Amino acid sequence: EDLRIKLKAGKAKVKEFRKYINLTAEIQEDVKRISLSSIKTLAQTKEKINSLDIPDEKKQELLVELQEADSGIKLLREVRPETRSFFTRLLLGRVNVKAWNPQDKLRLRDEYNKFKVRTSIIYLFFPLVVLFFHYYLRHQWKDTHWINIFYQLWLLYYYISLAMRENILLVNGSNIRIWWLYHHYIAALATVALLVWPQSKIYSSYVPHYTLFAAYNGLVQNLTNWYHKNREYANRALGNQGYMDVTYKETLTEFPRELLILLVFIFIAQVWEIAIGTMLFQTFIYDCNILSKHWTEYTEELQILSSGVLQIVMGIGNMYTTYLTVKYKRNKQLKGSGKLFSLDSGSSTVSLSGTKPEDHIKSQ
Repeated sequence: EDLRIKLKAGKAKVKEFRKYINLTAEIQEDVKRISLSSIKTLAQTKEKINSLDIPDEKKQELLVELQEADSGIKLLREVRPETRSFFTRLLLGRVNVKAWNPQDKLRLRDEYNKFKVRTSIIYLFFPLVVLFFHYYLRHQWKDTHWINIFYQLWLLYYYISLAMRENILLVNGSNIRIWWLYHHYIAALATVALLVWPQSKIYSSYVPHYTLFAAYNGLVQNLTNWYHKNREYANRALGNQGYMDVTYKETLTEFPRELLILLVFIFIAQVWEIAIGTMLFQTFIYDCNILSKHWTEYTEELQILSSGVLQIVMGIGNMYTTYLTVKYKRNKQLKGSGKLFSLDSGSSTVSLSGTKPEDHIKSQ
């Protein structure tokens, strides 16, 4: 009898739950329709204001008044179902990836941070295993190329996983910088180029350079995780970090000495990455004899060129973002101390990263 009463109450709760889910879906569709219509109306209104034959000051006043409507539209987006990016649609289809429950949002953030910490160990030691195979087992085993393929497959899984998780976090209000998301896409393409690169003399000479760089990258990544773990508590205690911000977000006004030491390691990795890309580009120009071949005779030329260009792009992009971050933090420190300063951060929020392609300074 007691079980029957409990099941009856449970069924009533399930029925009530389904009722509210259906009601929520209807409200979301209404909000989506209102949001899209408001965006269209706002754009048309801005065009009309710009086309009016009135003084520029008056136009500016009218556009400022429209900013309040723009804020309202952003509020509507919080309720709209969202997929966000082509990358997400490509892997999942047009599905809603927005979490409505605060606990679910926190779980997304925590799982992302756990994924980074757990994979950072693999990111450090996997390249060392590849180097061991390359220098010591290559002369004893007939074929050790499979370990390189296995490593590249793991990197591909790693970058795609990060990109997917970060797309979902962005939909749910996280602070991840867009560059690191693009960095993941580029890194995944570079990994594919390595996967389809056939064994050759150039490939064998390139593997130790890239793998040693990857091992150093893993070291810097673990140092960065250690640094951000130590800073996270202070960030949250001072209220400088939102509940959906990932663990590596650095928003303190001071410029700690640990960060200066970390920047040295990061800068070395970024220069190293650009140097590797430049080496591949020079190899493509001077050693591939592309002008003496028909394009149908290419076997590894395109892999060499694409790998070199992508490495250079990632290195320069990371270095530029590091520069913006340091400039922003330096300005914030000077402003907080009341000193005059002339640097312009160019952004209201700049993040830090280690060597992983994430929402902070990175080197790969």
